[in-house]
Amino acid sequence: MADADDSGKKPPKWNLSKMDWQEVKFVLMAGAIGGFASWAYGLVLGQPVPGDGWAIPVAIFLGAFAAGIGVYVLTNTDTSAVARTVFFAMLCGFVWKPVCDAGKALIDHTIEQRQDATAEDAGKRVQELADNLAKTPVDQLTKNLEEVNDAAMAAVEALPQARSQKTRREVETKLSAALLMVSQVAGKNPQAAAKVIQSVGDTPAKNQAIKVSNTALMSLDRLAETNKAFAPAHSQLKTNISNTITHRYMLVRPQ
Repeated sequence: MADADDSGKKPPKWNLSKMDWQEVKFVLMAGAIGGFASWAYGLVLGQPVPGDGWAIPVAIFLGAFAAGIGVYVLTNTDTSAVARTVFFAMLCGFVWKPVCDAGKALIDHTIEQRQDATAEDAGKRVQELADNLAKTPVDQLTKNLEEVNDAAMAAVEALPQARSQKTRREVETKLSAALLMVSQVAGKNPQAAAKVIQSVGDTPAKNQAIKVSNTALMSLDRLAETNKAFAPAHSQLKTNISNTITHRYMLVRPQ
C-alpha cells in the first residue's frame, strides 16, 4: 500500500520535553549565578551597582535573561557539552549588558533584512510585470497595466521601511524602468497608461523617492507633446509633486 500523502499534514507543534525544560532551567540558574557574581564583583571593587535593595534581584534577573540569549539565540550552543554550557551561561550572566545589547542588535538586523527583502520582492514583481507589457495583446493591456500599477504601489509603500540605501536605490531603479516601459506602450491605451504613470509618480514624492517621481513626470511630459490625452495627467502630477514638496518644506522650515 502506497504511503499516504504528507502534504496535508500540519507542522509539528512546539513541545518542550521535560529534559528540555531541565536544561533551560539549568541555563537560567547558571546565568542568575553569573548575574549575582557581577553584583558581588562590583561590590568588591568598590563600584556597587546602584539600586540599593533592588540591585541584587535585578542583577540576578538580567543575568538569567542574558544567559538564555547567549546560549539559545546568539551562539546556539551545543548544550550536550554540559560543563561548557554551564560556565558559558554563567559568563553571559556576569557580562549581561553586552549580551543583551548583542541580542537587541541581532533583532534589529533581522527586522532590517526582512523589511529590505519585502521591498526587493516588490521591486522584482514590478519589473517582471512591466517587462511583459511589450508582448501583451491590446485587449489585455488594461488588465496588465492595472497589475503593474498595483505592484508598483506596493513597492512604493515598502520603500520607507527599507533600511538599506542600496535596496532603496535598486527598487527605485526598477520602478523608474517600469514607468518607462509603461510609456512605451502608452499609445495603445492612453487613458490606462496615464493613470498608472500619474498614480505611481505621485506617491513616491511623498516618500521622498524623487527619482521615481521625476521619471513619471518626464514620461508624461514627452507623451503629452505628441498626444493631448496625456496633458491632464501631466498637469495634475506636476501640481501634486509641487504641493508635496512645498508642504514638506513648510514642515521643516526653521522658525
